[in-house]
Formats: sequence, structure tokens, C-alpha cells
Amino acid sequence: MLKFFYNSELITSPIIYGIKNNLISHQIKLIQLQENEIYNALEKREATIGIISPLEYAKAKGNLYIVKDFIISSADNAKNALLFFKYNLSDINQIHFMGDYLDNYDSFFGELVMKEIFNIQAHWKIIEKDREIDVLLKKYDVTFLSGEKAFDVYADYDNYIDLSEEWILNTKIPLIHRILVVHKSFKNRELLDTVRLSRELGLRNLMKIAKEYAQKHQQNWDIYYDLIKSSYQYFPDSLCWSSLENILQYIFYYGKSEYYPDLKFYEE
Repeated sequence: MLKFFYNSELITSPIIYGIKNNLISHQIKLIQLQENEIYNALEKREATIGIISPLEYAKAKGNLYIVKDFIISSADNAKNALLFFKYNLSDINQIHFMGDYLDNYDSFFGELVMKEIFNIQAHWKIIEKDREIDVLLKKYDVTFLSGEKAFDVYADYDNYIDLSEEWILNTKIPLIHRILVVHKSFKNRELLDTVRLSRELGLRNLMKIAKEYAQKHQQNWDIYYDLIKSSYQYFPDSLCWSSLENILQYIFYYGKSEYYPDLKFYEE
């Protein structure tokens, strides 16, 4: 059985939906890992396929190929990188970050937007990951929430800046969140057809995905449904690859990758 690694549950669900719910015949074992663990597993060939962030792709030193008709992107407010602030805030010197580790894509992206768009060189400080988010937002002047933590709370607040939206407005190109990659040794082309069918079924069942996700999260299902239906796209457009190249250049420029990452596509 082939192993398929993925990270963010909500935004990747439309791609893995058919596989996860056994709606199609397959020999795939889905494994959810933290972002940096997926890269390591692919490098060690513990699996040959996975959904990863541009940051993890940049670290792969050419060992991973992009499957060209799969991409998770946004051309609007993605709610994945939110900067919460107190109303009486006069300036930003320190940003408190809630997460399991600092070197992930969303936190890199948040720092990138603060420097490149807002010209703010703030100190980023990790905070208690097990505390209630409401408590943290009241305690600190500025708090950065990313990914599913941001998805769970944004509807309850209006004192935040959506950094993904700011990036898109300034660059005029979509923001790339995840790509589907295979190890360079990958040979199973039929597997990719299975994943395509899984995505087709997922995009037909976004409401079911949102309702299932909401069972373990704090918002009503319609909040999550609006996100994956309106804010995320699962096919590339004409600007996606230039956008990915752009973000990879920043990753290299900021010293997150020792290797300048070229786009390498899997030839089918």
C-alpha cells in the first residue's frame, strides 16, 4: 500500500476526499504529519507522494517533482495568516506567534508580508500553544494565528489584518499554499489518476467536507464551507507558476533554503 502524506486537514480535504472516504478503489494509506515531517519522509522515500508547502519544496534540492495540474491557491482573502491587534495599538514591535514550531510556511509568509509590504521589522516570539486563543488575543498587543487556528476564530473578530489578502492586493498574483509532489523515483502514473478522481469527488462534496470538519472545530460548518468554496482553488491558472516562482525566490533570499529552487514538473 502506497503512503500519501498531507498536512493541513481543511484545505487539502477536497483533494483527498475520495480516497479518505473510500469512494474509489485505491491502495493508498493517507498519513497526516506536520509540515516539516512530510518533507523529511519524502526525502527518505518513506512515501513517494505528498501535498506540501512551497517552503518544504524549496528544501528538497531537486529531489521532488511537481504534479502540474494540482495546486492549492488563493486569489482573495485566504484567512490563513491573520494578524490580530488591540484597537489602541500605536505601533508593532513584537508579534506573538501561536504554533508548534517557528519554521513553517505560514509563519515565514507572515514575516515576509510584514517586512515586504508593511516594512515592519518586528520581533517574533512563540507563545503557549495549549492556552485558549481568546485569552491570548486579550493578553498580547499583536498575535499572529495561522492555518486552522486562524480558520477557527476569524469569524468571531474584526480586529485583524489578513496578510494573505494584503499580499495578493500588492503583488496582483495568487498566493500558493500547497502543491502536490512526487519523489523523482515515482513511477506509478495510475496513482495520479486516482488522486484526480478523488479531487473531483471532493469538489462535488464541499458541504459534506465542511460539515465533517466542523464536528471537531468551533465554528459552524458554513464558515468552513465558504472558505474552501470561495477562497481556495484546486486547479492552476496562468499566474500560479509565476507566483510559486516568486515565493520560492523569497524563501531563498530569506535564507530558508540553501538551494535555489527551480520548478521541476513530473513528466507524465
